Amino acid sequence: MTSAIVMRDWEIELAPSGITLPQALVLYYLQGYLSTPTLPELAQIMCRESYSISALVSRMEADGLVPKKRGPKNSRQTRVLLTKKGQKVIRVNSRWKPRETSFKPSQRKN
Repeated sequence: MTSAIVMRDWEIELAPSGITLPQALVLYYLQGYLSTPTLPELAQIMCRESYSISALVSRMEADGLVPKKRGPKNSRQTRVLLTKKGQKVIRVNSRWKPRETSFKPSQRKN
Protein backbone atom coordinates (compact mmCIF):
# COMPACT_ATOMS: atom_id res chain seq x y z
CA MET A 1 0.00 0.00 0.00
CA THR A 2 2.76 2.44 0.91
CA SER A 3 4.59 1.87 -2.37
CA ALA A 4 1.38 2.57 -4.30
CA ILE A 5 0.98 5.86 -2.43
CA VAL A 6 4.58 6.87 -3.13
CA MET A 7 4.26 5.93 -6.80
CA ARG A 8 1.04 7.93 -7.08
CA ASP A 9 2.77 10.97 -5.52
CA TRP A 10 5.58 10.67 -8.09
CA GLU A 11 3.05 10.42 -10.91
CA ILE A 12 1.30 13.58 -9.67
CA GLU A 13 4.63 15.40 -9.46
CA LEU A 14 5.63 14.30 -12.97
CA ALA A 15 2.23 15.02 -14.58
CA PRO A 16 2.90 18.71 -15.40
CA SER A 17 5.85 17.59 -17.53
CA GLY A 18 3.60 15.22 -19.46
CA ILE A 19 5.61 12.11 -18.65
CA THR A 20 4.81 8.93 -16.79
CA LEU A 21 6.85 7.34 -14.02
CA PRO A 22 8.35 4.67 -16.33
CA GLN A 23 9.30 7.40 -18.83
CA ALA A 24 10.97 9.42 -16.05
CA LEU A 25 12.95 6.35 -15.01
CA VAL A 26 14.20 5.83 -18.57
CA LEU A 27 15.25 9.51 -18.79
CA TYR A 28 17.12 9.41 -15.50
CA TYR A 29 18.84 6.16 -16.35
CA LEU A 30 19.91 7.56 -19.73
CA GLN A 31 21.26 10.67 -18.05
CA GLY A 32 23.39 8.62 -15.67
CA TYR A 33 24.58 5.98 -18.12
CA LEU A 34 28.18 6.25 -19.38
CA SER A 35 27.45 4.92 -22.85
CA THR A 36 24.31 4.68 -24.92
CA PRO A 37 22.51 1.54 -23.74
CA THR A 38 20.83 -0.95 -26.01
CA LEU A 39 17.16 -1.76 -25.49
CA PRO A 40 18.00 -5.10 -23.76
CA GLU A 41 20.47 -3.33 -21.45
CA LEU A 42 17.85 -0.75 -20.56
CA ALA A 43 15.30 -3.50 -19.95
CA GLN A 44 17.73 -5.28 -17.63
CA ILE A 45 18.51 -2.11 -15.67
CA MET A 46 14.80 -1.39 -15.22
CA CYS A 47 13.89 -5.03 -14.49
CA ARG A 48 11.39 -5.07 -17.33
CA GLU A 49 10.84 -7.25 -20.38
CA SER A 50 12.49 -6.11 -23.61
CA TYR A 51 9.17 -5.82 -25.46
CA SER A 52 7.74 -3.44 -22.83
CA ILE A 53 10.85 -1.24 -22.93
CA SER A 54 10.74 -1.23 -26.72
CA ALA A 55 7.14 -0.01 -26.73
CA LEU A 56 7.87 2.57 -24.01
CA VAL A 57 10.92 3.93 -25.85
CA SER A 58 8.94 4.09 -29.13
CA ARG A 59 6.33 6.28 -27.42
CA MET A 60 9.09 8.43 -25.93
CA GLU A 61 10.69 8.76 -29.36
CA ALA A 62 7.36 9.95 -30.79
CA ASP A 63 7.26 12.59 -28.01
CA GLY A 64 10.79 13.75 -28.86
CA LEU A 65 12.32 12.66 -25.54
CA VAL A 66 14.71 10.05 -26.97
CA PRO A 67 15.91 8.90 -30.37
CA LYS A 68 16.67 5.29 -31.20
CA LYS A 69 19.85 4.74 -33.19
CA ARG A 70 21.25 1.64 -34.83
CA GLY A 71 24.54 0.46 -33.37
CA PRO A 72 27.61 1.39 -35.44
CA LYS A 73 29.15 -2.08 -35.18
CA ASN A 74 25.95 -4.12 -35.20
CA SER A 75 22.96 -2.68 -37.04
CA ARG A 76 20.67 -5.13 -35.23
CA GLN A 77 21.36 -3.37 -31.94
CA THR A 78 19.18 -0.39 -31.14
CA ARG A 79 20.70 2.17 -28.82
CA VAL A 80 18.75 4.80 -26.90
CA LEU A 81 19.96 8.37 -26.47
CA LEU A 82 18.70 11.42 -24.60
CA THR A 83 17.48 14.48 -26.56
CA LYS A 84 17.66 18.10 -25.44
CA LYS A 85 13.92 17.91 -24.73
CA GLY A 86 14.52 14.84 -22.54
CA GLN A 87 17.31 16.69 -20.69
CA LYS A 88 14.98 19.64 -20.13
CA VAL A 89 12.32 17.38 -18.65
CA ILE A 90 14.94 16.01 -16.24
CA ARG A 91 15.97 19.54 -15.19
CA VAL A 92 12.36 20.57 -14.61
CA ASN A 93 11.87 17.53 -12.40
CA SER A 94 15.27 17.74 -10.70
CA ARG A 95 13.79 17.20 -7.22
CA TRP A 96 12.58 13.74 -8.22
CA LYS A 97 15.40 11.26 -8.65
CA PRO A 98 15.37 7.44 -8.51
CA ARG A 99 17.98 5.46 -6.65
CA GLU A 100 20.99 4.75 -8.80
CA THR A 101 21.81 1.37 -7.31
CA SER A 102 20.79 -0.45 -10.51
CA PHE A 103 23.95 0.70 -12.25
CA LYS A 104 27.10 -1.33 -12.10
CA PRO A 105 30.03 0.89 -11.02
CA SER A 106 31.46 0.69 -14.54
CA GLN A 107 28.19 2.07 -15.97
CA ARG A 108 27.79 5.13 -13.72
CA LYS A 109 28.75 8.67 -14.48
CA ASN A 110 30.60 10.26 -11.57
